[in-house]
Amino acid sequence: MSSTGLDWKVALAKRGGTSFSAGKPKGSVHVETTERGRETISVPARVAKLLDAKQKAGELEPESRAELMYEVKRVSLASAKRRLAELVDKRDYASHEAARKLRLDGYGSQVTSEAVAWAEDAGLIDNGRFADVFIRTKLAAGWGQRRIERELGERGISIVSFGVITFIRSSVIRSGVRPKKIAMAIIKRTEAITCRIISLFLGENDFGSTHSILAPGYMCKKMSFHWPTMLFGTTYRFFF
Repeated sequence: MSSTGLDWKVALAKRGGTSFSAGKPKGSVHVETTERGRETISVPARVAKLLDAKQKAGELEPESRAELMYEVKRVSLASAKRRLAELVDKRDYASHEAARKLRLDGYGSQVTSEAVAWAEDAGLIDNGRFADVFIRTKLAAGWGQRRIERELGERGISIVSFGVITFIRSSVIRSGVRPKKIAMAIIKRTEAITCRIISLFLGENDFGSTHSILAPGYMCKKMSFHWPTMLFGTTYRFFF
């Protein structure tokens, strides 16, 4: 063991070394210290290559385990950011599926969260943009609302909490029918979503299942006699 009490080496990933279900092949960092003994830390294949190159070039000479762990995370985060940039260069991604890609590559949860947050701040990932494009594309392909909602849900996007206007705007752009039928479809769609949001709110605030189910229905039934005209006017100005 070295005079610093730290020895470490990088093992590169072996092709075909893991099953498909386990994700991509991963490299590892073998660490030995006087305090902790021997440890093996799994890292993504590209991170292993970067660490190995830096060690051989003499660019990475940590004097403690803590310093080594800091450098491993720093290199991992930089690598994860580059990976996200490569992914979105090919097609748009929602944050949930981008994070899933990083995890399959072997990046840890903290590095994944920080990298996705960076991509969102930089505008590389935008759930609103993704949903808008996804909805337009799938509507044009003949998909129905339920299937679109299900597929977006699998990508971590909820129409209830996020995509009302996106769905409406996409439907209007696609539709050849003008104001009256579109407005009535919007009223029906938005009323249903409003009731669901109210129900979720009541349930989360401990009003009980009975109130959470019955109260929104009663409210929306009363609202339906008063708000269509107002909503039609607002919708018309907003879209046309």
